[in-house]
Amino acid sequence: MKTQSMKPQYLFNESGKKTFVLLPVRKYEELIEDLHDLAIVAERRDEPTITLEEFEKELEVNGYTDATLVFLGTFYACGALMI
Repeated sequence: MKTQSMKPQYLFNESGKKTFVLLPVRKYEELIEDLHDLAIVAERRDEPTITLEEFEKELEVNGYTDATLVFLGTFYACGALMI
């Protein structure tokens, strides 16, 4: 998400200190999703890894087609898929 595209608005307290941020709902939801993704990455940091070749072989053993491998391989490459 690009910070420049957020265009946040701020609410200030009586002494002029920023106390709240107003964001469009869509941008807020994107931020929450990003935070969730980061939390998952942090939780899985110490999990053992396998090579792409091992991953593809495991998918084939489980009956996935080559087209599915290409699709799922994209998720594997970014760490978003667990088998």
